[in-house]
Order: sequence, then structure tokens, then C-alpha cells
Amino acid sequence: MNYTNKKILGRQQLFKKKNNKVMPLKLIVAIVAIILLTGCATAGIYVFIKADFLKVQHLHLQGNLHLKEADMLRLLNVSGKSLITMDCTHVSRGLFASAWVNNVMIRKEFPNTLFVQIKEKEPVGVLSEGSDTYLVDHSGQRLEKVEKPPLTLPVISVDMTNQKTYDDALRLTDALNKNSVTQGKNVLITGKNPQEIAIRINDTLVLLGSGDYEKKLKNYLQLKDEINSKDIPIEYIDMRFSQRLIVKQARRPS
Repeated sequence: MNYTNKKILGRQQLFKKKNNKVMPLKLIVAIVAIILLTGCATAGIYVFIKADFLKVQHLHLQGNLHLKEADMLRLLNVSGKSLITMDCTHVSRGLFASAWVNNVMIRKEFPNTLFVQIKEKEPVGVLSEGSDTYLVDHSGQRLEKVEKPPLTLPVISVDMTNQKTYDDALRLTDALNKNSVTQGKNVLITGKNPQEIAIRINDTLVLLGSGDYEKKLKNYLQLKDEINSKDIPIEYIDMRFSQRLIVKQARRPS
């Protein structure tokens, strides 16, 4: 190898060494730039999410006929929260803590409005338990304790330790509410067991027993009109037996 070739080879090796030093430096600069950009973007997103103009400022509530607005706001707990990070499923779960709530629909309207619509359970009767009274739904769930129960719902006063008795009383409540004559009437339902289920309506005691309530009510109403036309004082009517009907006439005062 002559002198010229050695000189060229030496320059090439020196150039490679310089390049080896420059490449790691460029890589480090690129990594630092990426980290800085990512950090700035993250900070920007965080500031955007936390911005006041995205927080709930307007709340529209619908469907709460019995559930008080103050209770609904407390259960929602969305005041000052961002619409972007808000989990509607989680918010709905809070509303279901109320026995009244049957269904929930939540809609976001950016930048700061939330629409909440609920469907409430329907009270079908009044449960009388000792000195307390409760509105109950068709499944027998207590919806709310009330001091002055409405006079348009049947009153259930049965032995609550017997679940079958309570279930029958609820089925009877449903039949009373469906019947156009007894609907909206303050009928008292009593009974220690299913066989003793009875109603007191228009000061008349009607023994109904267990089941087939729609048919029994229809038969009673037909019989009632006939009894009223004859002006017969009645102590009770027993409709518990499918093959016979017992009408116990009351004694007239002497």
C-alpha cells in the first residue's frame, strides 16, 4: 500500500468516527423532542378537559313526578363535572338508588348542558304496616313512606310474614285497578293467609280467597246491583268457592 492510499484510508476512518458521534446526538435530540411534544399535548388535553366551559352548567330534568328535584340532583352529583370525562352509566347508577326510578336516559349537549329523563315506577297500592303507610309498586316494593296516602289506591293490610298472602294481595290490587268500577276506589284488602283474602268495599265485606280475582270481582259487581235493588242488608259475601256463593244477610236493627 502506497502513501496516498494510506492517507485516504485514514481520512475515511476519521469520518466514520465523527459520524458515530453525531448519530447518537441526533437520536437523543429526537427523543427529547418527542417527550416534550407528548408532555405539551398531554398538558393541553388536561387543561382542555378541565376547562370551565365544559363543566355542567345547565341541567334539564324530566319525568320526576314523585321523586323530588333536590333528591334527584343529589343522586346525580354532576355539578361542576366535565361532560367529556363523565360516565353516563355511572351517573345512571346513582339515580337507581331511588326506589322510584325504573328507567334512565341521559344525553350530553356540549359544551355544558346535560339532559336527564327518568321513568318512574307506578304506585298501585298503599301498604299499611302497623302505624306506617307506604306506596308500593306492582311487585310490592316500597316506593315511599307517606303520611297521608291517596284515597284513589287500594289499601293492603295483610299478614306480611306470609309472602303468599302478600303476593295474592298484590294480584288483587292489580285486578281492582283494572276494573272500571273499582278503579280509583279506596278499597281495603285484608287477610291473615291466602284463603282469608277479603276486601271491604262500600261497607260490605267480600271474601275472595286466593286467585281468579278478575272473575270474582266481576261476579261480585253483578251480584251487588241485584242486592242493592232489593235493599237487603248484607253482613258479608263469600265468593271463595267456585261452585257456590254465600250471601250472609245482616240482621236489621229492631
